[in-house]
Amino acid sequence: MANRGFFLREVLPLRAKSAGTFSEKRQRFFRFRAVLFCLLLACLPLRGQADGDNRSGAAARVRDFLELLEEESAQEEGFSPALWEENREEWEHLLANPLDLNRATRRDLERIPFLPPEGAQQILDYRARHGAFRSLQELQLLPAFSRLGLRLVGPFLCVRPPGASADGQERLSLRRGRHDLQLKASLPLYRREGYREKTVPELMENPDAAYLGPPVAHSLRYSFRLADRLQAGLTASNDAGEPFFRGTNRKGYDAYSLYFLYRGRGWLHTLALGSYRIDLGQGLTMGNGFLSSKGSALPVAGLNRGKLRAHTSLDEYNYLSGAAFVLQPLPRLRLSAFYSYRRPDGRTESGDTLVSITTDGYHRLPREAGRRHAAVLQTAGGSVHYLGTRLEAGLNAVGYFFSKTYQPALRYYNTHYFRGRRGYNLSADYRLLLGRAQLSGEIALDPAGHTALLQTVRQPLPGDWTAVLLYRRYDLRYRSFYARSFSEGGYVQNEEGLYLGAEGPLPLRGLRLTLFADFFRFPYPKYNVSAPSRGFDLMGRLLWTPRRGWQVDAYYRYKQKGKNLASAALDGEDRHSVVPYATHRAKLQLRYAVGGEEEFVAKTSLLFTSAGHLRHRRGLGWMAAQAVVWKPRRLPLQAAAGVGGFRTDDYASRLYSYEYGLPYTFSVPSFYGRGLRAYVMLRYNWGRRLALIGKYGLTRYFDRSTISSGLQRIDSPAKQDLDFMLRLTL
Repeated sequence: MANRGFFLREVLPLRAKSAGTFSEKRQRFFRFRAVLFCLLLACLPLRGQADGDNRSGAAARVRDFLELLEEESAQEEGFSPALWEENREEWEHLLANPLDLNRATRRDLERIPFLPPEGAQQILDYRARHGAFRSLQELQLLPAFSRLGLRLVGPFLCVRPPGASADGQERLSLRRGRHDLQLKASLPLYRREGYREKTVPELMENPDAAYLGPPVAHSLRYSFRLADRLQAGLTASNDAGEPFFRGTNRKGYDAYSLYFLYRGRGWLHTLALGSYRIDLGQGLTMGNGFLSSKGSALPVAGLNRGKLRAHTSLDEYNYLSGAAFVLQPLPRLRLSAFYSYRRPDGRTESGDTLVSITTDGYHRLPREAGRRHAAVLQTAGGSVHYLGTRLEAGLNAVGYFFSKTYQPALRYYNTHYFRGRRGYNLSADYRLLLGRAQLSGEIALDPAGHTALLQTVRQPLPGDWTAVLLYRRYDLRYRSFYARSFSEGGYVQNEEGLYLGAEGPLPLRGLRLTLFADFFRFPYPKYNVSAPSRGFDLMGRLLWTPRRGWQVDAYYRYKQKGKNLASAALDGEDRHSVVPYATHRAKLQLRYAVGGEEEFVAKTSLLFTSAGHLRHRRGLGWMAAQAVVWKPRRLPLQAAAGVGGFRTDDYASRLYSYEYGLPYTFSVPSFYGRGLRAYVMLRYNWGRRLALIGKYGLTRYFDRSTISSGLQRIDSPAKQDLDFMLRLTL
């Protein structure tokens, strides 16, 4: 009856106004406009210079490393594409606006990814003792910087001549700020079942039989930056299927987000208003912005530190909303505090019980729209830290309060999840330098006294090698709503593990080896694992650069852990049918670049995967892909294209392959079945202010006549998409 009332009040008037909106004629018109836009984009007059996106060799190596991490991180449990996009945008800004090594403060240096925490203090001490740096190569004199570390950190730094302008860093003038406007749209060249016109009787019987809005996803992002001091902006987004300026979204976009971030020079370290993310310690109490994978953990393992930054992505769940600040009244004392007031989506029962929290942000159907703002969630916390030269130590606290009792449906795997109206967590973290070795860790408590422990040792070895040892023990009864840190299962609970890794050069010129082994156990059942289990994860990567412009990447990973034989949870049935589940993943990639600024890049990739229970039938998969990028020096045009064929036995043996996409957009799709993937992307830079980017993608399956199911079903073996972005920079 509730759905019927919602239909009569909201859906039926909307359907009456939009009758015929999704007809075949309208679909053909959409396609015609999209194709016409691509033709215009390709035929624009080629004049002017590129807007600076041509990369130097050092910055190109960093971006290549980030692409490897993106492809690897996409395979981890709990990975957040939106968080990756947000971090990638910040890193790209730093690459385009490197920090002056002789002017950067400790706060500035801590923003650089892959920078060891002791590296910031060693840079400051070196400047105090020996004066200004004359070149970046002097960083090799500091113990914290290995050869690989310098290659990853160097592109984010520069050495300006004495007296050179600091690009507005010393003087706060709004006239020196930069405005950035991005308009993005994704247009499908197919029709899903949810957009097929339904009759009024069909909708009266089932209001959730059709989406409320058009199939086009679109967003608006505006940002203002004043050097590295001030950052403010607005994001607004509509997912495909959500109405726009009508129905349940009469105010326009489905989701809005405002943010303001100020980085001071004195006692006010950082101030954030609106939407923001914050980490405390190493994530055992608050990991709101934590991003890691086991491969990326090697160069940065144990380096996660409390950070406050603006929430600039389109993610509608993983952020805080309110105010936060970081103070540094003394050079070695840092204080932080924050407060957040949010109304997350969810499903309620009996009016005062919240039984689930929805994180996808979709409001395409009446039932999804009915879950909007189901409860109020207030969060507050802070930390106090001592920042010594060789010792850093701090205390962290976070509390969270629901307006309704949070009571998820009880299942065998979530018995010890957080429940109730309120909770809190306390922790202590530290970082200690002993010679060249670094020890870091954190221990956290919940109200019942249950603990979570994380301990890391990072040791430089002879021959430019680095070794990492990481131990974690998360009590199965430890409860924390916001904890996100290094783990195999995606949660800071019910896990114990030991991670060992090493990275360094081999005798052959240009050859580097990365290895890790992670051994873990789960004392209590988990989702799809109805009994205590254990497993291990092994990885080896050879990265060979035999000569300038050539690079070979050979990667192999083997993971084994327990999993139920059935594909669904065996609730109420035999819970002892847990069998080791093994996954093999391998990749061989050849990369070739021509030109000092990499005018032409070609990448050939071969991927292999195998997944299944031991002593049972296992699925196999492979993919061969070719991608090219063309960036002419004298033309304001950039082009990228790729094609690949794939074949897998099932979804478990799916493959992940990186492809070039729109700026700051996650672009590691997964493939399964038998098919072909192809894409073309064009970018035209109209002077230094305007950029037009378009991408066409095609996925064609050879083993099915329909794609997906339910309202997402496509009655075709192929799906084609067009993505557009208009970017204006002033």
